[in-house]
Amino acid sequence: MPYLRIVFLLLVAQFAMAQTKPILRMVELYEKKVTIMLPDDFTPMSYAQVAVRYDPKSPPDYVYSGVDKNVNIAFSNSYQIAPADEAGMKELINNLKGSLEKTHPALFWIGTSTSTQSGKPVGKLEFKSLSPDNLLVYNILYLLNVKDQVVIANFSCECSSADALVATGKQVMASIKLLK
Repeated sequence: MPYLRIVFLLLVAQFAMAQTKPILRMVELYEKKVTIMLPDDFTPMSYAQVAVRYDPKSPPDYVYSGVDKNVNIAFSNSYQIAPADEAGMKELINNLKGSLEKTHPALFWIGTSTSTQSGKPVGKLEFKSLSPDNLLVYNILYLLNVKDQVVIANFSCECSSADALVATGKQVMASIKLLK
């Protein structure tokens, strides 16, 4: 009987730890046109780290990373005119998906979708990819209309640590708000 109690307590403790959600704080971007709720331990990535991890010719506008630096959320202005409606966003998603498939044929697609926020279309792409150092990476991309230009918000983490992180990443990415 004491063993059952120990097993029960361990299961309760494990369940409680699994239900723990990160503490989030609001961050404003693009002159307060976009807000996102980021985990407290996410900090802006240093310019030196951005230069190593991203193309120096077109680095993201904002990059936040977790303590271990294996989880990143980046925002990049594509300087492309944003679609006016969901049909245009679907076309943009299909074009981007086609381009990614040509340049990265080993992608594993999880899904794509569109929605509307503040009267503007939002696109979402979700997939797994290989990093240059052959690590499997989980990616969630949101295509946002910010000041009539497409801004790409990208969550990425190594798949080896993805289970808990993907749930947090989905929560964080879903918290993105477009302000008028």
